[in-house]
Amino acid sequence: AVILYTRTMCPMLAGEQAGDVGDIEGEAEDADGKTDEADKKERTAAALLSEEQKNLLLNKINTVMADMSVISRSDFNLNTLAQMVGSNTKYVSWAINDVYGKNFRQFLSEYRIREACRRLSDKEHYGNMTLQAIYEELGYNSAASFIQAFKKVNGMTPSTYQRLMANKPDDDA
Repeated sequence: AVILYTRTMCPMLAGEQAGDVGDIEGEAEDADGKTDEADKKERTAAALLSEEQKNLLLNKINTVMADMSVISRSDFNLNTLAQMVGSNTKYVSWAINDVYGKNFRQFLSEYRIREACRRLSDKEHYGNMTLQAIYEELGYNSAASFIQAFKKVNGMTPSTYQRLMANKPDDDA
């Protein structure tokens, strides 16, 4: 079951495009769009974790994900997150997918891009930083991967977003 939710990754962006979901080659999808293998894995994890355990795990995941100094490390991955929350990759991945409807990479990318938006919008504290300095501090190893992730989340490039924010009137006035 995919749970839809709303969020605002960057201020002033209306709407959000759904991510593309590719077919797994060689596996037929059933009526809900999942492969038999994906259904089997989901049922297995769901059967092994109670709702209370899932919620506890999600709280731990969200606590780690809120720590930008941790998730901005370029070597931060699903295994690292699982170790930090005292679980295994199967349960962590399942919990993220079950609640947020996305895989770990998408989940991590959205946290990092949300921080990139904050920094690109905050001229007072980050106005002297280049895009390269920002994406490197957020754990991206190349401009191409950063721009691709940013566009996937926001539907525009970081420089376009930066220009929009520069032309945005201050709400404090």
